[in-house]
Order: sequence, then structure tokens, then C-alpha cells
Amino acid sequence: MNDEEYPLDLALRLQKRLLDEVKLKCSIGIAENKFLAKMASGLRKPMGIVVIRKEEVPVKLWPLSIDEMHGIGKKTAPKLHELGIHTIGDLANFTDGDKLRFVLGNLRDEYVNLARGIDDRPLEQRTELKSVSTSTTLNQDIQTYEEVREVFLKLAQECEERLSEANKSSRSIAITVRYPDFTTFSRSRRTDQPVKTKDEIFQVAMLLFDEIETEESIRLLGISANQLRESDEDTIQINLFQEGGKS
Repeated sequence: MNDEEYPLDLALRLQKRLLDEVKLKCSIGIAENKFLAKMASGLRKPMGIVVIRKEEVPVKLWPLSIDEMHGIGKKTAPKLHELGIHTIGDLANFTDGDKLRFVLGNLRDEYVNLARGIDDRPLEQRTELKSVSTSTTLNQDIQTYEEVREVFLKLAQECEERLSEANKSSRSIAITVRYPDFTTFSRSRRTDQPVKTKDEIFQVAMLLFDEIETEESIRLLGISANQLRESDEDTIQINLFQEGGKS
């Protein structure tokens, strides 16, 4: 296996999961640093995956307009054009440091390094999970209540599995209902106690569905668990529908 097979496989799976679950198209850049990855992600929108190796910077990065360089704003780009810097390559190879400092100030060296594909900034990972969601676009539109229950049961099971993997529970459940004409309704409810099991999630989902008065066919159903917290923090037995429990 070469060095790129795993990152490419991961990118493909991530791209597919975003599209399947939340209908979100995204482009992905793969590179050895943040700047090159950011630039790569913008080269083939909305659903591309682009790799930029360090040795490919002169070929893939330098021909791009300076206006396309991440971090160069609309006010700065015209000033660089006035210096004869029209491409990222022009900036990477510009020799008059004093003129460049007049435009870029103390960030001159940083921007020149970025144009050369050099970016030593550490990667800051955001590890806190804030929500879990799952949805399905149905092969055939459904209309009966039993069909809706069957789909929500499956989605609730998927939510439970993901919450369990993350050791999380939820204080708010939301559903999404989409019709064949792409009209979409969403409903959410904050729960009295944290929920994390299939049955708990399913019961809230059905309560929310009952609030949507419709006899139309349904194209998509989705469930999301929000306001997550560590399951270890749950110190009492959850009884979602105990007497007096209203959201």
C-alpha cells in the first residue's frame, strides 16, 4: 500500500457519509500541512478530492491567481497586483522584500512561505462531539404510519450505536421529514433526562412526528441527538415518560 491509499480511502468514506447522512456535498484536500490541504480542497468543488504533494507546489499551486490564495483578502489582492504579483508563484518568487513588507507588513515572511508550500502551524483537532445524526433517503416513498415507525426504529438504533461508541447521552432529539417535492419539516424536543437507548430515542421521534399533520408521501426521514453530554455524568435512572415529565 502506498502512502496515499489510506488518506484517500478515508476521504472517500467521509465524503460519502456526509452526502448520505446529511445531504452535504464537500470537497477534500490532502496534503502535508494545513495551508496546502486548504488550497487543495478548493481546487475541485463541490465533490472533489485533491492531493498536493510538496514537490507539486510549482505545478498545482503557483499558476493560481493570487486572489485565490487562502488568507489574501479582497483589499490586499489589488495591492499585490500593483506590485506585479498576479499569481501565487509570483509571490513565492518575489525578490523585493521592502515593497512586499509595505503591503503585507509583519506577515510578509509567513505569506511567502505559504506560497512556497511551507506551513509549520500545528493542527488543532476539535474532538468534542456536539451531535449525532442519521437519515435515510427512501428508495420508495412511504406513507403509512407503520412504515414510518419501521424507519424511525432503524434510525434510532443507529443513533444509539453512535452514542454508545462516543460514550454520550442526549438532552435534545430532533427529526427531519422530507417530501417528494423537497419540502422539509424539522421538529425538536428537549428531554427531561438524558436519553441514549434506541427505545428512548424512538419514542421521542414518534412524539415529534405526531406533531406534523400530514398525509403526504415521505421521501426522507432523519433523527439527530443534540446537546450531548458524557454518559458517565448520568447519575439517575432515566424515565423519559414519568408522570409530569413534559419538555
